[in-house]
Amino acid sequence: MLAPRSSAVLTAVWTLILGSCVCPPTPEDVLQIGFRTPEQAFRTFQTATRLDDPDLELRCFSKGFRERNQISQLTWREAREELYRRQPWLRVGIVGADVVEREVREPRARLRIDTAAGDYQVLLVREDFTEGWAGGERVFDEELSHETHLPWDEATGIRAGSNGRSWFYGQAKLPDGVDGDALTEVRFGREWKIDEVAPIPSPAP
Repeated sequence: MLAPRSSAVLTAVWTLILGSCVCPPTPEDVLQIGFRTPEQAFRTFQTATRLDDPDLELRCFSKGFRERNQISQLTWREAREELYRRQPWLRVGIVGADVVEREVREPRARLRIDTAAGDYQVLLVREDFTEGWAGGERVFDEELSHETHLPWDEATGIRAGSNGRSWFYGQAKLPDGVDGDALTEVRFGREWKIDEVAPIPSPAP
């Protein structure tokens, strides 16, 4: 018969093993990958965590988050390995989190998420962009902002047409050397990205 102490240790080890297992995403989860809403962006991060896909995880973070924390593909891969090594429960907490509250004031949003370890605040920011493809090659990918390009409300618009119809239009500056006649796809998009994550302190007793 196991001593109580040994039994407790065995239970703790077994719980750690089970708790550290992250089930793969369902096909429906993968089909829902995207950044059209704050909730979808967070769910995409959860799916990336389930897939153990550092590149998709990195896509979930805003440009500002990556710049402030000096994150690149290489540094993110190294940092996440160390983080998961020190906190084996972290992946479980991420994939099991639920969104319990939302507040959107474009171009920013706030999600309150509930995890087994407590509540967290996830701040997101909307990023506007345009990208163009020539066959299988992406020939431009530009942020739409006053600093780097035309902002969204100047790069896109609605024009009245005949028979009561309206037309959406967009304009993007072609980089030097890019042949406009070779373009096969042009996208204008507004995506939500994670800009900050912080724990919410529990109220004082």
